[in-house]
Amino acid sequence: MDLAARPFLVLALACSAPTYAAAPPKQDTVAVQLVALQVDETQTQSLRTLIDLELLRHGLAPAKSDAVDAFLKQQPDDTCISEYPTCLPALAKASGAGSALLFTVAPYGPHILITSKWMGGNGKLIYDIAHRDFQNEKSTRSNGGVKKAVVAALDEVLGADRSVANTPEVVPLPTPPVPSPPVSTARAPSDAVSPLRWVGVGVGVVGVASLVTAGVVALTSRSDQTRLREHTDTNSSVEPGSADNLSLARSLNQRSRVVTATLITGAVLTASGVALSILAPAHANAASVKLTAEVGPGRGDLLVRGTF
Repeated sequence: MDLAARPFLVLALACSAPTYAAAPPKQDTVAVQLVALQVDETQTQSLRTLIDLELLRHGLAPAKSDAVDAFLKQQPDDTCISEYPTCLPALAKASGAGSALLFTVAPYGPHILITSKWMGGNGKLIYDIAHRDFQNEKSTRSNGGVKKAVVAALDEVLGADRSVANTPEVVPLPTPPVPSPPVSTARAPSDAVSPLRWVGVGVGVVGVASLVTAGVVALTSRSDQTRLREHTDTNSSVEPGSADNLSLARSLNQRSRVVTATLITGAVLTASGVALSILAPAHANAASVKLTAEVGPGRGDLLVRGTF
């Protein structure tokens, strides 16, 4: 387009503004915020006009500047720079545009720094220039050098695929609450061994000890039985007049009764211990056992009481 014809095009845009404002919002309308640093107000206004012309050259239309300015006055520092991911989509909606463009120009001596963020009203990023450094030649260090850099940057930005701005905004559905699993009131089985088994082991150990004791006593009595047998008559009666033999006979008789009682008690205790160990439940529960044993010459009593 001829640069000489651009002022007439801007005038035509101004005259047709009421017709454009009455039209419904379109996706090809762009709300633009220009941030120009180290540039006076006259140059800033000239850059705004240049950006509007570049939008038209790429088949886009600028949003109404009064709607854009009204929205930006409500933002911190009158700009969307700090919160652009949310500010730019809101700017597009507030100005009736399909997208919003944040364009920053900062000429510093021989350098012209440009950044740009272009986002759709649906919150999706269309194009991003994080940092672009243009050389400002000595012969064009006036406003013309800046305009040349702006046109080059806008050609890159506005030539991007903007179809992502036409996709509908996805509103996440509320996540339904996840029902918590029912709490089981059943009592988990304990891993502890049932006390009845320990009782059975203890009773069995006592029974085995009793059998061993009876065997030891029986073995120690054999020598006395042999010596007594040498002094007895053929009728197995002790020789008369021998006090030692009579005492030895009484001792052997008493030890025989003790061995018999101990053997019976040991056998009963061993059998009871084995029975308790086998019949007791695998895990601990409410169980109690009461064991009573009486041992004496010629008798052996064992009483076992338990609740299962």
